[in-house]
Amino acid sequence: MKKLVLFGWCVASVAVWLIAGWAISNGLLSLTGEMPLWLEHVIRWGFRVVYHDDTPDPEDMQTVAITLFILAVFAVFAVVVVWLSRLAWKRVSKKLA
Repeated sequence: MKKLVLFGWCVASVAVWLIAGWAISNGLLSLTGEMPLWLEHVIRWGFRVVYHDDTPDPEDMQTVAITLFILAVFAVFAVVVVWLSRLAWKRVSKKLA
Protein backbone atom coordinates (compact mmCIF):
# COMPACT_ATOMS: atom_id res chain seq x y z
CA MET A 1 0.00 0.00 0.00
CA LYS A 2 2.82 2.39 0.85
CA LYS A 3 4.49 1.77 -2.54
CA LEU A 4 1.26 2.62 -4.33
CA VAL A 5 0.92 5.84 -2.34
CA LEU A 6 4.55 6.73 -3.09
CA PHE A 7 3.99 6.10 -6.81
CA GLY A 8 0.87 8.29 -6.75
CA TRP A 9 2.83 10.97 -4.92
CA CYS A 10 5.55 10.90 -7.60
CA VAL A 11 3.00 11.11 -10.41
CA ALA A 12 1.28 14.02 -8.67
CA SER A 13 4.61 15.79 -8.18
CA VAL A 14 5.47 15.46 -11.86
CA ALA A 15 2.00 16.72 -12.80
CA VAL A 16 2.39 19.74 -10.51
CA TRP A 17 5.82 20.39 -12.00
CA LEU A 18 4.54 20.31 -15.56
CA ILE A 19 1.37 22.32 -15.01
CA ALA A 20 2.86 24.96 -12.73
CA GLY A 21 6.09 25.23 -14.73
CA TRP A 22 4.14 25.79 -17.92
CA ALA A 23 1.84 28.33 -16.25
CA ILE A 24 4.74 30.27 -14.70
CA SER A 25 6.77 30.34 -17.93
CA ASN A 26 3.68 31.34 -19.90
CA GLY A 27 2.96 34.15 -17.46
CA LEU A 28 6.53 35.40 -17.51
CA LEU A 29 6.67 35.29 -21.31
CA SER A 30 3.64 37.57 -21.49
CA LEU A 31 5.75 40.33 -19.93
CA THR A 32 7.50 42.45 -22.52
CA GLY A 33 11.17 43.21 -22.50
CA GLU A 34 14.33 43.10 -24.52
CA MET A 35 16.76 40.23 -24.68
CA PRO A 36 19.82 40.85 -22.49
CA LEU A 37 22.96 41.64 -24.43
CA TRP A 38 24.91 38.75 -22.90
CA LEU A 39 22.22 36.29 -23.98
CA GLU A 40 22.25 37.66 -27.51
CA HIS A 41 26.03 37.18 -27.67
CA VAL A 42 25.75 33.61 -26.35
CA ILE A 43 23.07 32.73 -28.90
CA ARG A 44 25.06 34.32 -31.76
CA TRP A 45 28.11 32.33 -30.65
CA GLY A 46 26.00 29.15 -30.62
CA PHE A 47 24.72 29.81 -34.11
CA ARG A 48 28.27 30.41 -35.36
CA VAL A 49 29.41 27.13 -33.82
CA VAL A 50 26.51 25.09 -35.17
CA TYR A 51 25.70 26.73 -38.52
CA HIS A 52 28.92 28.64 -39.33
CA ASP A 53 26.78 31.66 -40.18
CA ASP A 54 27.60 35.19 -39.06
CA THR A 55 24.10 36.65 -39.30
CA PRO A 56 21.43 34.46 -37.74
CA ASP A 57 17.79 35.29 -38.33
CA PRO A 58 16.32 37.46 -35.53
CA GLU A 59 13.32 35.12 -35.30
CA ASP A 60 15.62 32.15 -34.83
CA MET A 61 17.45 33.98 -32.07
CA GLN A 62 14.15 34.79 -30.38
CA THR A 63 13.02 31.17 -30.62
CA VAL A 64 16.25 29.95 -29.04
CA ALA A 65 16.01 32.57 -26.27
CA ILE A 66 12.40 31.62 -25.47
CA THR A 67 13.30 27.92 -25.44
CA LEU A 68 16.23 28.53 -23.08
CA PHE A 69 13.99 30.65 -20.85
CA ILE A 70 11.32 27.95 -20.64
CA LEU A 71 13.95 25.29 -19.87
CA ALA A 72 15.43 27.50 -17.14
CA VAL A 73 12.02 28.04 -15.55
CA PHE A 74 11.30 24.31 -15.59
CA ALA A 75 14.73 23.52 -14.10
CA VAL A 76 14.31 25.99 -11.25
CA PHE A 77 10.76 24.86 -10.60
CA ALA A 78 11.87 21.21 -10.60
CA VAL A 79 14.18 21.96 -7.68
CA VAL A 80 11.35 23.72 -5.83
CA VAL A 81 8.88 20.87 -6.44
CA VAL A 82 11.38 18.21 -5.35
CA TRP A 83 12.19 20.13 -2.18
CA LEU A 84 8.54 20.75 -1.29
CA SER A 85 7.53 17.21 -2.21
CA ARG A 86 10.20 15.66 0.01
CA LEU A 87 9.23 17.96 2.86
CA ALA A 88 5.55 17.07 2.51
CA TRP A 89 6.29 13.35 2.03
CA LYS A 90 8.12 13.23 5.37
CA ARG A 91 5.02 14.55 7.08
CA VAL A 92 2.64 12.25 5.21
CA SER A 93 4.78 9.14 5.64
CA LYS A 94 4.81 9.64 9.43
CA LYS A 95 1.00 9.53 9.41
CA LEU A 96 0.98 6.39 7.22
CA ALA A 97 3.34 4.49 9.50
